[in-house]
Amino acid sequence: MKKHILMTATVLTLVAGSLLAQNEDVLRPNGKPGDVQQNNKRSSSNRDKMVLGVEGGGLLSFFSQTLERDVQVTGSPEDVLKSASGWGTSYGLFLDIPLSSSFGFQFRGNYNRQSFSSSSTADTIDASIVGIRPRDRENPQGDEVVPMPVQTSVAWTTNSISIAALARIVIVDELFLTVGPIASIRMGDVVRHDEIKKIETDTSTWISIDYNGIAGRYQTISRDVSVATNVLPVGAISTSTYAAARFGLEAGIGYCWRVGPTAYIAPNVRYQYMFSNMNETYQSTDVSRSILQRTSNVTYSNAMLNALAIVLQVGFYF
Repeated sequence: MKKHILMTATVLTLVAGSLLAQNEDVLRPNGKPGDVQQNNKRSSSNRDKMVLGVEGGGLLSFFSQTLERDVQVTGSPEDVLKSASGWGTSYGLFLDIPLSSSFGFQFRGNYNRQSFSSSSTADTIDASIVGIRPRDRENPQGDEVVPMPVQTSVAWTTNSISIAALARIVIVDELFLTVGPIASIRMGDVVRHDEIKKIETDTSTWISIDYNGIAGRYQTISRDVSVATNVLPVGAISTSTYAAARFGLEAGIGYCWRVGPTAYIAPNVRYQYMFSNMNETYQSTDVSRSILQRTSNVTYSNAMLNALAIVLQVGFYF
């Protein structure tokens, strides 16, 4: 993912550099004295022209959801599903239509690849010591069961196309705000990678079942799943599919820097808040601490995916 972000920054930097080079006077590399201020600002005539351009940059995703339990337990691997974050990329085209020198509309279409993850090394699973009879009616204390530390990791990857229709308001000089509705349309499956790994290296305890339901002695278990479900290999009561489309509001700030008589670059920072949930409510029975603590019924709801976009626009007047 870092390679995609680096490639985006490199391409846009080369484009901007090329435009800057075209704008230099051979005899006066730094521009004519009377044109210094004009170089850095769009002329009043350009303010009234439409702009077609490209943009690209990074997308920092923030995922969160609520876990409601009928019985509280501590150290459960399921808690890793409460929140996640991570960097992705965004590429797109935009059309800017001015209505005056200080107000206009900007329409954008972007292809987004979002990756976000969460990991915890403070999780615990109740595990039987190898060679000791499990707890039963004749052995109700369950002394052979110990809390086994595990590392739980989840990582989502999703691709989408976003469409935004924004009002653009010039605050002062070339500093502007954008605000308006945004729609995100999912492209393909959302893939979540789950992994539970035993932290300690001793051989007295193991993860006793994998994600295929096969009993054994496992150091690590993992899977890729395309529905919203619990992270443990057992206990799922229901699952949920991911939303095909989500809708929200975007607000951002940017600055235009003229790099030629017909072009400019504009770094932008935007926050995208989505009103639509990423997936619907689902449930599970958490059995990770069922022996030393309690079994807990869990409801997962209010799954939200928002993002902070940091992009560079290259616009061309026409």
